[in-house]
Formats: sequence, C-alpha cells, structure tokens
Amino acid sequence: MFGPDYFWRYSRQIALADVGIEGQEKLKNSRVAIIGLGGLGSQVAMSLAASGVGHMRLVDFDVVSTPDLHRQLIYSERDVGYAKAEAAANRISSMNRDVSVEPRCEYVSEENARDLAGDVDLVIDCTDSFQAKYAVNRVCAKLKKPLVFGSAIEYYGNVATFEPWGDICLECLYPELSDEDYPSCAVAGVLPQCVQVVGSIQSAEAVRYILGSPSLLNTLLFVDMKNYSFDRLNIVQNPSCPHKANKPLNTLKVGEPTEMCSRSGRRQLLMVLDSKPNVDEVYQRWVRLGDVERRGKFAVEARTPQGTYTYTAAGAILGEVETRIDPKTAKQIITQLAITTSQA
Repeated sequence: MFGPDYFWRYSRQIALADVGIEGQEKLKNSRVAIIGLGGLGSQVAMSLAASGVGHMRLVDFDVVSTPDLHRQLIYSERDVGYAKAEAAANRISSMNRDVSVEPRCEYVSEENARDLAGDVDLVIDCTDSFQAKYAVNRVCAKLKKPLVFGSAIEYYGNVATFEPWGDICLECLYPELSDEDYPSCAVAGVLPQCVQVVGSIQSAEAVRYILGSPSLLNTLLFVDMKNYSFDRLNIVQNPSCPHKANKPLNTLKVGEPTEMCSRSGRRQLLMVLDSKPNVDEVYQRWVRLGDVERRGKFAVEARTPQGTYTYTAAGAILGEVETRIDPKTAKQIITQLAITTSQA
C-alpha cells in the first residue's frame, strides 16, 4: 500500500478508471528500458518518470549538442558535451525521487542488446537508426520482451507496439531499410512539437501496456503534425520478414570512421572502437592534445583547430569537424585519435 505522500503525488492519475490503486502499483513495480535519448527518448523518459514508473534504464552512446536543445527538453545548456545517459538520469532523479534510474552509455548492437533488454518488462525504441532498431527488435523477440516503437522526422511520426516473438514484428513493417537511404533530422529537420507528441504517445502506450491494455499492438499510428491528422493501420505478418528468415543485419563497421552528415559548416563523424578504454585513461592520453576537458562520468572532450572530438564510455569517438577539412583528412584525424585513445 502507498504512503500518503505517494498517494497524493499520483492522485490525479490514480483517479483514472483505467489506473486506480492497482494500476499505480503496477507502474511502481515496472522496469523499462528506453533505448535512445534524443527527441523521442527524452520526452518518453520525462513522461514515464512523472507517471511513477519504478525503474528506468536510459541508454544512449551520444553526447548532448547545442542543436539538440530545441526539441530534447530534458537537457539544458549546461548539459552540452555531457553524455545523454548521464544528463538525462540527473534530470529524472531531480524530477522524481521515487524512480530508480540506471544510465547506460552504450552503442546498441546485436551483441549488447540482450544485456540492455534482459531484465526489464518493456523496451521502448526511440533510436534514430534502422540498424539499432532491428537489433532491438531481434533481441526483444528472443527474450520475449514487448516493444514500443517510435520514429519522427520533419512533421511526421510513427508509433506501434509489437510482441515480436509472435507472428508480427518491426521488420514485417519495415524490412531491410538502410540509414544511408533516408535523411536524418540534421538534414531534413524535425518539428520539436512532432517529437513531443510522438514521444508522449509512446509513453502513453507504454503505460497502457504495463496496465494490460495496449492500444497499438500490431497497429501503426501515423502522426501528421503538418495537417494535424492521425491515421491507424493494421500491421500484418510479412512472409518475407528478414527476421523470421534469419537474415543477418548490416552493422556499423567497428574501427572504421563513418561520416554521419554535414550541416551548418560542420562534418559529423562517428568511430566505434573495438575496445572500451576507461574514460579516466582516455583523459590522460588526450591531455597532450591541448584543450581537453572531462565531461562528467562518461565523456572526455578535446577541442582542436580542426574541430571538437568527444570520447564516450560507449567506446565511441564523435567528431565535429569544419567542412573546410576534406572527408579523407577528417577520417584520418579521427583514425589517428582512435589510435591514441586505444594505446596502452
């Protein structure tokens, strides 16, 4: 039974016929993993924390950057340069002390998705990469974990719920898509209110699933924030589903620099290392590069004449390089930095 302070805090939610005391108890005892802490994930995290979800695992490999702030409302200017997992966890802890928060600075792959989803009741996919979405979908199928999927770009978004161990999964709906074939938010743009609406629907659907009455199971909700319309489509089993056919996933090549996108005079680079050096050790190795600063528990930032580089505990180096630096040179710089990072 709840104490009086707890009951008072959630009294307006408990008053709902679909929640009540029993439903609030379910939320309090639930464990969820939020994979991706960008526009969608930050909204989902704040909403579920306010609802009283008991334990939240917050997963992201990235750091907060200034262009994130217009739509990722969980962060403030003082969080720029810090790992999203850490900054989001700090905000959630300040919002609601009833919630146990577990920040995980991790790059999602088939190899570690099992660990990230293994001991939770529900997984909420807020990633912006098909590669990550497919990895999460497949591990949820193996572990029999329900999955609330979401995506948003420009003025449009999608939300759906899957029990991917059954006949229908995310790859039935979106099979074999490649990140290279679709624009990112950095290129196409995204309406802040779109990610907030889509993230709110994801969190509402997560609550409904925990309470036993999901509305979007095997159903795609299409959100159009340009015309303010919503459409529902039934999702059917795809006989050519790559997951059911055990087709291998395309994965990011470890140890090779990848150019993500270029915008506003900066070239964005990512390099995932084949090891995860300790952040303290990396700081010591980077100090001789010049202007180096420790950014919380999970990140180290180095500012050079060519650009800004950040190492995170996910074993990833993120680079923002001036576009006057040609792509080949930019990749050589981050490759050399990776060698410095990994050397004993």
